[in-house]
Amino acid sequence: MCFIPPYKLHFIPTVPDSEYYLINTTQLFMLPGLNVDPLDLEDVSIEQAPELAPFKYQEYLDFTLDRDDFETVRDLCRSMLKESAERGPGSIVLCRAYLLQCIGLVCRRFGQTLWHLAEQRVSTAAKRETLSRLGHFLRTNFDKQVSLTDAADDVGLTPTYLAHLVKKETGKTFLELLTERRLDRAKELMLHSSMPIARIAEMAGFSELAYFTRRFKQLTGVSPSRFRANSR
Repeated sequence: MCFIPPYKLHFIPTVPDSEYYLINTTQLFMLPGLNVDPLDLEDVSIEQAPELAPFKYQEYLDFTLDRDDFETVRDLCRSMLKESAERGPGSIVLCRAYLLQCIGLVCRRFGQTLWHLAEQRVSTAAKRETLSRLGHFLRTNFDKQVSLTDAADDVGLTPTYLAHLVKKETGKTFLELLTERRLDRAKELMLHSSMPIARIAEMAGFSELAYFTRRFKQLTGVSPSRFRANSR
C-alpha cells in the first residue's frame, strides 16, 4: 500500500498484470474534524491525527502487508468500489469506515516504526533537506531564466507546496530568494572584477539593467555604481 499526501510528488513502480485500486480522498472526507490547511498537514502530530501517519512517512517505509492483512485490504477496497458505484443511503459513511480501516491496519502493523519516525522529527529533517536542495538549485541556476516550477521539479514537490514551504520557513517568496542569490553574485563581481555593471547584471541573471539597478538599491540602499565606489 502507498499513501501520497497532497502537493507531494511520488513515484510508485507498477507490476504488469496486477490489480490496482486508486483511492482519491479529501481531507474533509477522511478527517472532518481536522481544521488544518492541507498545506500544513505535515505539522500535525500523529497523536492529534494518527490516520495521517502513513502519509507523513511514506517516503521512509514500504508498507508491505502479510497475506491476511492484504486480503482484508483488498476486500475493503472492493467494498469501497461497490459503495461508490451504488451511492445508496449510508454509502458515504461506509466508504469512510472502509478507508479508515485500511489505514488502521497499516498503523497497527507499522505502528512502532511510525511512532519512532515521529519521535525523530523526520518531517522537520525532510523540510531542512528540501530547503538545502533548493539552495543548491538556486546557487547553480541563478544566472538562468528559472521559475518556481523548475525548482519544484528539482526538489520533487508541486509548485504550490514549495512556495508555501519557502514562505513558511524563510518568510520570503521563491522570487525573493532567487533575487537575493543573484544580487549576492552581482556584488561579488563588482568587488572582484572591472566588468561593466551592465555585463555584471547579465551574468547575475538579470535580463534588464533598469530592473537590476532598482532591486539592487532596494536591497543595499545605494546604486550599483555607488556600491562599487564605496567598496573600493
